[in-house]
Amino acid sequence: MVRGYDQVEMAINSGANFKITGTHAGVMAGGGRASQMSLPDAAFFRSFCHTKNYAGKAAVSYFFPADAISCYKITELMANIDGCCYQRALRANVKALYKPEETFEVGGFKVVREGKDLVFVAAGYMVHECLRRRMNWRRRVRRPR
Repeated sequence: MVRGYDQVEMAINSGANFKITGTHAGVMAGGGRASQMSLPDAAFFRSFCHTKNYAGKAAVSYFFPADAISCYKITELMANIDGCCYQRALRANVKALYKPEETFEVGGFKVVREGKDLVFVAAGYMVHECLRRRMNWRRRVRRPR
């Protein structure tokens, strides 16, 4: 697997225009069994997001959608970006968070739920985990009157 990274790095350094979608990565259960996959893909591609390419732009655009709608929209977005893009797609069957008319952009973020007690910053599957834990936390906390 590491040799594959060598080839991708050379393509990034040369300014090649290519897109990669990685699936079944991370440490979540899904598809009836737990994942044994690791996290180096995130570290590898994110490291290029802070490096400039020959045109002075980020060497890699990295995306981590949280549902099927955002994955579809980000795939369309990636097709219109010149350079390397990496999308880390979900494995789990999760509910839709976004409406089909939602728009996405490079470097953007979405506020999924607003509140005043705490802030969760998450991407991909962890958005769903944070929303679930937020609901559990709200049930346990009693506010003084």
